[in-house]
Amino acid sequence: MTTKRFITASSGPDYHCELLRRLKETFPQLSEGSVAVRAVGAPKRFTHSTVETLDILHNHRLWRRVVVKRPHGERGADPAEELRALQTLEAHFSGRRRLHVPRALCTLNEPPALVMEMVEGVRLHQAFRAFRRAHIGAKSGRVRAMRCAGEAGRWLAHLHGLPVMARVRLVEDLEARLEWALGVFSGLGGLGVDRQMTIRNAFALTPSPNTISPHPHQPPPGQSTRNPFAKQVMTTRNELSAPHPTPTVSLHGDYTLRNIICHAGQGVTVFDTELALIGPPAYDIGHFLAALRFIDRGQPLTRGRLYADAALNDLKRAFLTGYASERALPSRGEINQYAAIRLLERWAELSLHLISTRPRIARGLLHLFVHPYFYTTVQRMLSHESI
Repeated sequence: MTTKRFITASSGPDYHCELLRRLKETFPQLSEGSVAVRAVGAPKRFTHSTVETLDILHNHRLWRRVVVKRPHGERGADPAEELRALQTLEAHFSGRRRLHVPRALCTLNEPPALVMEMVEGVRLHQAFRAFRRAHIGAKSGRVRAMRCAGEAGRWLAHLHGLPVMARVRLVEDLEARLEWALGVFSGLGGLGVDRQMTIRNAFALTPSPNTISPHPHQPPPGQSTRNPFAKQVMTTRNELSAPHPTPTVSLHGDYTLRNIICHAGQGVTVFDTELALIGPPAYDIGHFLAALRFIDRGQPLTRGRLYADAALNDLKRAFLTGYASERALPSRGEINQYAAIRLLERWAELSLHLISTRPRIARGLLHLFVHPYFYTTVQRMLSHESI
């Protein structure tokens, strides 16, 4: 049996007590009668936040189930900024059927946290698992996933219609993340994990230390790259860092499958945005399409055999069709460039994860599965092939 802990305003962790006080300030009806908190399961720790689910009881009856999100790390979202973003989005999406944002209730000071209403549903990456080759589920699961992909496209297009008000430019964020990924590959080249397909050679990341290079990971003038793939990566970096003729919009910034919840009525709710980035709409679209190529770790660890290309292309078309029903799509080439950069980042993250968690078998996994899968997928995107 699951143990349920009850906390009143005079007991329990300090932030639970603060939560009750803040809710009473925000919702006057809670000031009458008793109010308590009931923990629902243990807190869950994610990459940039810890999330705890709580039941708020008013006069011993369930008033609301809430989620307390506490950020951690350098890339953790600021609760106050996220609260303002959600309030802005709630007004922007008001009246839009099937397109939702979580309702923010309040913030806490110590530790800093955002309190939101609990949203029931299935995260999109779980819904998309109906497209696994070996899945025996009903056809209705695939139909639902296709509809949710279309709704996710519509949601993003409507977000991109929000007036721009962010202070952070996309190009700064993109440059730093690409720098980090290329630095990881530079290190991998010295670990001997790639055998026949040498990562260091593929990216040509060994300029002379005595020569000033126009870019930290770009060969000096006169030194040719050792692989056409490196030329594609550097050309893409230069093109995306240049001023863009395309419209600048408010971006989600991390539009991935795990931040989208699919509901039984086919609507979607999208999480985790501070509206802190602005840039071309292709950035968010590319993030989503890259996520289709990394639904879970089983994809690269089977060289892409876990999901059929035809099924992924169906989901891609449903998403792009949904977006195009609300707003004109950017060029395919620009979308593919941003998707490729995102996959480079995911490639680096998975490589480091395997080396740190499975050091004995990382060499074989990277050489046989991870490197070939990402190398082929990114190269096809940079070549503007339809994938």
